[in-house]
Amino acid sequence: MARLFIISFVLVLAAVEAHDAVSPLETYWLSVLPNTTMPNAIRNLIDPAMNNSGIVKHRVKVREGMTQNIFILSGALPSPDYVRSTFFPRKDMHPGAQMNQGLNFDQTIIGGAFMSRTEADRIKFCSDSLPQILDNFSMVPDSDEAKQIEKIVKDCEEPTLIGEKKFCSTSLEFMIDNVVNLLGTTNIKALSTTVIRSKSMAPQGKVLYTIASPIKKLPYHSRLVVCHQEPSPQAVHYCHTNIAYEGFLVPLVGKDGSKVNAVAVCHHDTVNFNRFFLELLNVEPGVEPVCHFLPENHLLWVSSEAMSKAVDIIGSDCVA
Repeated sequence: MARLFIISFVLVLAAVEAHDAVSPLETYWLSVLPNTTMPNAIRNLIDPAMNNSGIVKHRVKVREGMTQNIFILSGALPSPDYVRSTFFPRKDMHPGAQMNQGLNFDQTIIGGAFMSRTEADRIKFCSDSLPQILDNFSMVPDSDEAKQIEKIVKDCEEPTLIGEKKFCSTSLEFMIDNVVNLLGTTNIKALSTTVIRSKSMAPQGKVLYTIASPIKKLPYHSRLVVCHQEPSPQAVHYCHTNIAYEGFLVPLVGKDGSKVNAVAVCHHDTVNFNRFFLELLNVEPGVEPVCHFLPENHLLWVSSEAMSKAVDIIGSDCVA
């Protein structure tokens, strides 16, 4: 009986240790960014129970309109309601302001977990490797999923805009290394939008939100790296940076009682933006910055030094 008890205890202990085991991706994060708290936008894409490849062979989903917003620069616009509910002039972002069109911060993409860098590098994420990528995820050429992957690959290969640097990350290790290189430090904050609801509250879709106080404004010209999760069976992030970006942490209170700690990014580089897009927002090119909130599963990386210099906005006007 004593022997049976000991065996049972050892099995339970092993199960607990396995449950609490740190994944290789978490280990890499801690080795490079020991002082950086991992946001849920990253943690949710780390699944230690998956096999080494991290491949998820299922359909991926994306909320309409939330892929790369190419229309900001040129081409046909989506519905005016979508533009006005997603983008706004910076002057409209101040405590007490109401986001009249309603917002939806819920996760916009359901896709795969992070692959290890070894697995991600086995097939390069580029146009030449597209047949291998589709075969790797059992995707039928010309299917909707295959066309989505092809679009992501093409977006990643597009030339950068003036003043912009970008990369597409197919592994967490690659993302960390590139962010550290762009920010020039390992003393970094990784920020993502967080929605706070009581357990009895179900997601409501678009909600009418009012901006609370204080807004935290990061110093203008701070180097920010924004990473957007893409709809892919492996975790792919489209990351870009420009010194013409400006970051904000914005507290919001919803009409449904929910609260949001939102990350907002404002673009000062609007001189070459789509004029029809700017007209919808009543913004003059190159004069007024255009802003948008990040959904829950997108990321804003900033140096801890810049974060320490953030100023609080408590009045009715967003200071310059």
